[in-house]
Amino acid sequence: MKNILLSIYIALSLLLSISSINMTVKEQDNRNEPIYQSVSMDFESNSDSAEISKYGIKPPNSGQLDIKRLFLKQYFSGLTENFGENAKGSCTYVALGMLLSYYDSYLSDNIIPEQYDVVSTGYNSDIISRSNSPGAVNDKILNNVSKEEYRDYINNLTKIDYYNILKEKFETNSLQVYLIELADRYDLMKINNGSETFGSNFNASWSLLSYYLWSVGYICNTDYTMEDSREDKGDDVKQFIKDNIDLGRPVFVCAENILGAGHAFICHDYDSNSNFYAHMGSHEKIEFTNCNPFTYYNFNLKAMAVDFKFTHTHSYNYMVGDKAYCYCDDAIEAYHNHSYGIPLKLNKQYHVSYCKCGLTKKGMHWIRGATNERYAKCGACGELLDLWSDIVVGIKSMNKTPNGSYISKSGIPVIAESEVEAYLNGTLKFGGGFSDYDYI
Repeated sequence: MKNILLSIYIALSLLLSISSINMTVKEQDNRNEPIYQSVSMDFESNSDSAEISKYGIKPPNSGQLDIKRLFLKQYFSGLTENFGENAKGSCTYVALGMLLSYYDSYLSDNIIPEQYDVVSTGYNSDIISRSNSPGAVNDKILNNVSKEEYRDYINNLTKIDYYNILKEKFETNSLQVYLIELADRYDLMKINNGSETFGSNFNASWSLLSYYLWSVGYICNTDYTMEDSREDKGDDVKQFIKDNIDLGRPVFVCAENILGAGHAFICHDYDSNSNFYAHMGSHEKIEFTNCNPFTYYNFNLKAMAVDFKFTHTHSYNYMVGDKAYCYCDDAIEAYHNHSYGIPLKLNKQYHVSYCKCGLTKKGMHWIRGATNERYAKCGACGELLDLWSDIVVGIKSMNKTPNGSYISKSGIPVIAESEVEAYLNGTLKFGGGFSDYDYI
């Protein structure tokens, strides 16, 4: 991601005095605007397609994946660590940070500056089960204590004390600190206003998102537009949320509970029974990433979404070991778990299997169980193979493994039962007499 240049800050301060600034800033009439400041909650590759066509292999029918919606759901369901800490009523800043971090991984790596960005790390290519979506730093100011101890510690701090600690620990890499200070700079929420929370409201959140996008170089009505639900009626707002989720957009929502306490969160999915699912911006319980928000907050609903006008560029925010991937790379599973059926014969050397999404996986024939017979069935697809036929040009194994696995004259591996697991895992090697050759 691009770093924010000092010149942008200077230009930002100067241009704000010009009345014709191109930005969607909400009018700040806060007399009837609820403050949203809730802190705690009591709820729970098809590269072989030409070859496949050549051999007349007919893949099974595959459905058209709605990648936008799938990734939207998986991203927020897996956002368990890399988002801001909701303390002293900072839920609106946490929610805005999550909305921005989604687009940073889905759309462009320039939406969040590099200093605030946190990638997903791990060694498993199944990103969905990893449950570690990339995002922003978890700016928790105290670690290695119980939830109760942490809550008591925060409650005993004044708002200014908390802010000073937060700034001291995370000034250079906390997206939440940047958003809070941006709100203070443009009088959307003053840090030192006598209040003991960072609570904000919907209009201020709208304006803050617009200021933020401008601060990192995006121009309203050119690079993006912002839409809101406009109506305060619950059914109208929920239809607005559905419509945007269908388009793959996370929706920023402000709402109140029956007691009038407000909260801000991100809606990212709904089901056929019109149950909505949201990330509530809390680190306390993992289920807060994927729960029905309107069970608890179902009054005075307001919602907004961003429509970016540019196309996807790769964001390499998923690490598998020391290699970085974009969410759209088929080498990882970030939005869909590929499930391959029984392989079908492709030719004398290979078979191919299919995921229901249409992705293919080609594999080499191999024999299960050491044999000296001429004919045997492939251990994967069941095709009857001739082990004495010269079908592969290249180095053959001159020796057998200690358990009897070897490379046949045809080039087809013949794998002893005790070494099948090692072969499928890619760890079995065959000695060639002069060096080791890895045929996996």
